[in-house]
Amino acid sequence: MKRVTLKDVAKELGVAFSTVSMALSDDKTISQKMKEKVKKKIQEMGYHPNRSARNLVNGKTNNIAVVTPGLFSLYEMHIVRGMELQMVKSKYDLILYTAKYDWGEVHKELRKILYEQTADAVIVIGVMLENEIVEEFKKAKIPLVLVDSGTTKKAFTLNVDNYECGRIAARYFIKKGSKKPAIMLGNTKFAFSQSERLRGFKAALKEKGMKFKNEMAYEKPDYLPEDLRKVGFAAAEVLVKNGTDAIYCASGDYVAQGIYRYCAVNNITMPETLMLVGTDNFDVADALNLSTIEQPLVGMGMKAFELAEQAAADEGFESETLFFKPKLIIRKT
Repeated sequence: MKRVTLKDVAKELGVAFSTVSMALSDDKTISQKMKEKVKKKIQEMGYHPNRSARNLVNGKTNNIAVVTPGLFSLYEMHIVRGMELQMVKSKYDLILYTAKYDWGEVHKELRKILYEQTADAVIVIGVMLENEIVEEFKKAKIPLVLVDSGTTKKAFTLNVDNYECGRIAARYFIKKGSKKPAIMLGNTKFAFSQSERLRGFKAALKEKGMKFKNEMAYEKPDYLPEDLRKVGFAAAEVLVKNGTDAIYCASGDYVAQGIYRYCAVNNITMPETLMLVGTDNFDVADALNLSTIEQPLVGMGMKAFELAEQAAADEGFESETLFFKPKLIIRKT
């Protein structure tokens, strides 16, 4: 099917190409009657503007890119859902780039966006970036919005107070009489949330004069839901053998589901024998009556898109560092 052009529309209306172009640009010299005729005709003919050509003229893409390790977990999906809610009121489109859960690929995708100039602003979810790539975006004057990716003065940053997440969990366990609390982690090298939750967990133990032992931490950087459940099951086997009486799943509710299953299979009662706290407050936590730490992921996504949109429209828009408060949801574990 042949692409309909403005010249085709002008020919159908029997007017000059410039008249149609000016009508679409809402030029004051074109009558309202003619503008309505043009609008009606382009709808009838199925005309779509050539955005690429327009972008070459004004230097804007009207795109906001989102780069994430993957889109298989509810964590990313909740954040992107928040962006989508905000996008409804925006002139910007959302383009998703996934790195297939390869941390190195995240930087490759970012440079692809940067050098091909496919977006006016970029949102990164859940990955600590190298300073070099942040500098490259700053020099190119393409705003970066980092969600749960650490803090820097060279970009907009939005984080859950992950340090507080770790402290909340450890303090709760200690208050309930735990003598040997443990923590289950994802990737502490690349995931800012994981390293901060571990730091907060250790700090809370230190406050109470309790020494953290490495055998009370289990780290496994898997991200697919089906893998997380298996990881949780395996982690419980190790941590229970090491004598823990409480586990904080800093890597999420799906991991906690695996630990929950391990306890069910091995007749370990919760919370009497083992206390369990997840992170996220997804549907699985509600279904299992699982205690967890809630993250306002949808709200973070909405704010991230709002900031990206404002920064894309205004080069002088100053960067912000925002922290969102976590909340302990106590249920039956």
